[in-house]
Amino acid sequence: MTLKRFAAFVALLAVLAGACTSGATTAPALTDPKDILGQSIAALQGVKSFHIHADLAGSFKADLTGSGTATPLDLGGTTADVDVDVASKHAHVAASAPSLLGVTLDMIVIDQDTYMKVSLLGPKYKKSTTSALSSAAPGLGSEAPTDPTQFLGDVKAALDKLATPPVKDADEKCGDQDCYKVTVTLASSDLAGAGSALGSDVTGSGTLDVWVRKSDLVPAKAVATVSAGDQGSLTVTLTLSNVNGSVSIQAPPADQIDPNP
Repeated sequence: MTLKRFAAFVALLAVLAGACTSGATTAPALTDPKDILGQSIAALQGVKSFHIHADLAGSFKADLTGSGTATPLDLGGTTADVDVDVASKHAHVAASAPSLLGVTLDMIVIDQDTYMKVSLLGPKYKKSTTSALSSAAPGLGSEAPTDPTQFLGDVKAALDKLATPPVKDADEKCGDQDCYKVTVTLASSDLAGAGSALGSDVTGSGTLDVWVRKSDLVPAKAVATVSAGDQGSLTVTLTLSNVNGSVSIQAPPADQIDPNP
């Protein structure tokens, strides 16, 4: 190849590279924290499979027996791992609470069949069947919003009701991903729903930090911290991974299932 032909070849490569670059499109950066949160929730509707790891820390008073008296629960060291295959309606939950009598839970959902094993109740799984799995576990059902515009509007309307609007923080790294970070400040009025689930009123404040991957707007991590004075404090960390990855969830062997209902 002569010097002139080589120069022409290099010039051709430069033109092709420029054409490819000019044809490539990148999503515009998001700046509105409500838009980031809304689009991240919408992005979850298209996820086919995922893994969630949860860590709990702190202690909280709760009335779990319905006696009207709330007692402190030490949640330190409590963890949970959840694998979900949305298309096949399969899920696996493994949880452990070392400070609560060392209780462990293992639950497997295979479409309408649920296999649950709790360490305090015996070494085998209990099987139950329901025809209303989608209503019991919305994440496995088919109730995903069909109108994305209306759905995003509903999310933003809910965020508008917060006492303090969400704030976009500086972008951060989530592993090898570039992420948006949004902080939501929670007032007592925002925590009212959580209090009803614990069997007591919750007064105090909290924060919710959410990291959203820029590449696909799927949430990568969320940390919720609640401080309720004498009622206690709680920190929940959720990490999402293996998005649309391979998931294998099988029913337990027959010899591990309790024949008694």
